[in-house]
Amino acid sequence: MKEYCQGTGVSESRWLFVSKSYLSKTLKKWVHRKQKSTTPFCSFQNFAEALKKRYIDPLEQDHRRDALEELQYSKAQGMESFGDAFLDLVEEIKDISTPADLIHIFKKAIPDPICLEVNKKAPSSLEEAVEAACIAAETLEGRGGNRKRHAQTGGSRPNRKHQEEVRVKCSQTAAAVRKKAMGSFGTVETRVWWSGRSTSWRRRWKRTIDVDASQMDRTTA
Repeated sequence: MKEYCQGTGVSESRWLFVSKSYLSKTLKKWVHRKQKSTTPFCSFQNFAEALKKRYIDPLEQDHRRDALEELQYSKAQGMESFGDAFLDLVEEIKDISTPADLIHIFKKAIPDPICLEVNKKAPSSLEEAVEAACIAAETLEGRGGNRKRHAQTGGSRPNRKHQEEVRVKCSQTAAAVRKKAMGSFGTVETRVWWSGRSTSWRRRWKRTIDVDASQMDRTTA
């Protein structure tokens, strides 16, 4: 790009501006955030070094990041966002992306209740975010089951047996995430494990959608 700018007679002060016009959407956002920060690019050389350090293969990696961000549009499908496509893309770019960027993309692709719990944990890495999301999914599912039991029995005291089951499940979940997810994204075992975790959530959301649809039918009738 430097040679191109020199060959076309672009002044050095405009090299960064011209280069930015050739970047894709994601990279343009990155440059914009950097220029708004307290340490903006002071020269084209500074920009080129930062780009090389952050993106080993800018064009290819940026394409993958855009594909990852598209997962937010399938958010309504819930835990299905943890499928093969997500794991494959994370496996391909995890070594050349900042943890904060991947955590941000990850949180946009998970259900809002789980995302809220993940935010409370303030994860510093993608692996910590995955673990927090998995534990939150188990915990939220347990709370729903406990409320259902209270409604059926009319009791006001906690279901201690159910609470113990949830605690054990959370412990097992954390152990499974550490063993299978951390450092092994994209493996067959991890995909199978996540696929199993997504089943209960898909059922619950389908029931919610069915209930909403039936209520709408009664309203229109």
